[in-house]
Amino acid sequence: MSTGEWATWSPVNYEYKVLPPLPDKNEASTTDMTEQQIMQLKQKTYKAMVKDLVNRYQ
Repeated sequence: MSTGEWATWSPVNYEYKVLPPLPDKNEASTTDMTEQQIMQLKQKTYKAMVKDLVNRYQ
């Protein structure tokens, strides 16, 4: 049911993946995010937001 209430659950504020295991202390570079990874995360977030808004206000 589309209520328009932002306090309700939506897929935008839900985590889809669990965190990866922590790398060894010598592998600090594996935690660095590239620009491409950041753009992919933004695209996934925007896609989920649009889908949520469409479902909410249909």
